[in-house]
Amino acid sequence: MRHAARAGKLVDATLQEMRMRIMRIIVPVDGSEPAKRATAMAAGLAAPAGAACVLVHVRTRFGADIVPEELVSLEHAEHLRITEESMLAAASERILSDAEALARAAGAARIEKVTEFGDPATRILEVAARDGGPGSMIAMGRRGLGRIGRLLMGSVSTKVAQLATQPCLVVP
Repeated sequence: MRHAARAGKLVDATLQEMRMRIMRIIVPVDGSEPAKRATAMAAGLAAPAGAACVLVHVRTRFGADIVPEELVSLEHAEHLRITEESMLAAASERILSDAEALARAAGAARIEKVTEFGDPATRILEVAARDGGPGSMIAMGRRGLGRIGRLLMGSVSTKVAQLATQPCLVVP
């Protein structure tokens, strides 16, 4: 029992020390439930330390600048030009806005939003290197690919945790 109590105090002291040193928390967001849990946890860590939450959404596609076939009749009837690119950009902005609202509700005061394009793990690591610096960490959700999916493809959170130079918190 004494060992468990001592271990609990050590964990509490370590978390308190981390809160004092954390200046920026990089939080990849994709609208998933694990990403939402990671956002709330990161905001909870950021709030008492006055740290910034850097919300990062990585788009894997740019999207075409053409109107999808399904929306051509709407374009003519409503005189609207809705392209694949504009739909993807709007979805990205919505994901970031929802994450910002969640982070603010969890207590974060300093929030930055970043949109990147490309391979998610690569871009997250680049943002962490570029915008992180000393006193930064990454907090991200773990997606449930299942055993076979992880074996075949790996996961973004696994790649980031293995290659990051900052501390990494992976939230289930």
